[in-house]
Amino acid sequence: MLNANTINRLIAENRDDPEMLEFICDSIAIFESYHNAVLTDQLYRIVYGGGGIDAAEFRTKWMELDRARTVNHNAVIDRVNALNRLAAAGKLDPVYDGEVSKEQPYRRMIADAVFEYIDRIIKNRS
Repeated sequence: MLNANTINRLIAENRDDPEMLEFICDSIAIFESYHNAVLTDQLYRIVYGGGGIDAAEFRTKWMELDRARTVNHNAVIDRVNALNRLAAAGKLDPVYDGEVSKEQPYRRMIADAVFEYIDRIIKNRS
């Protein structure tokens, strides 16, 4: 799970630093970009995986979506690392207190934490 309290403290403690606020906001937006890439990939498989388009066309498009998902996932991992460094510099608890790695099973664990965080933002919207 991502530590929303730490993210909120990072925001509060950087209120006077527009560049830092932009970095934090962009990081969270990258989390959502990854979420969307996973959804798009899964929807494509559900809708077209059983037919409806040429098999070669399906593979080409699916490989493109999978590549986009991987790029977004790697960006998430990089941002979690960066946010953890910011938190440590501010003597805050980590944003993510698990192993931050591009290796399995850690990448999946980070992904799940990001999904939970995004879901909480949506659920608690004003």
